[in-house]
Amino acid sequence: MKKIVVGDCCICGEKAAIKSRLSPESFVIAHDRKGYIEYESFLFCALHFNEVLETLWKRVENIW
Repeated sequence: MKKIVVGDCCICGEKAAIKSRLSPESFVIAHDRKGYIEYESFLFCALHFNEVLETLWKRVENIW
């Protein structure tokens, strides 16, 4: 079942299509809240989500 994403892309302001734990800089942002981890969520349009994933994969390729 596909979830409906309501909001605007955090980069361009267009209608968001994807909710992700990846930040616009392609990092996972989390906070330790009284013994459990709380992840931040970000909304992206399809175009900018692909750009974030490309940035992540380039970083991973450089490490490996």
